[in-house]
Amino acid sequence: MTAEQAGSVWRSLAAWVRWLVATYQLTTSVVPDCWWRHSEIVAELYALQRAELASYASDDSGFGPLAFHERLPHAVERLRIHTRTAGCVGLQAHKESAVRTLRLDLAGFVEWQAASHQLGDEF
Repeated sequence: MTAEQAGSVWRSLAAWVRWLVATYQLTTSVVPDCWWRHSEIVAELYALQRAELASYASDDSGFGPLAFHERLPHAVERLRIHTRTAGCVGLQAHKESAVRTLRLDLAGFVEWQAASHQLGDEF
């Protein structure tokens, strides 16, 4: 994504998140003020934005908006969990998340990748 494309996507997402928070009266325990600094929260909000936009597509048979609203409580609960894990709300300030990077060069994993994982002839 170019810087211009990224800027456009972020502006669109930020405006949509503002709308979502206001429309559904979401508290900081669901969407913290520093939402944009947490990749897991951004990913959830972006997916929710895309689902909401798709629900109003011209080729939708009319069930899209209902499906969006049926999925919304599940997304809100996931956001609440992400926000609680981030720890920003209790502090009333942003808390930088620790990044966990999995090693892909461990001997056991390298061997596992190279092994055959197909079912045997007995199936």
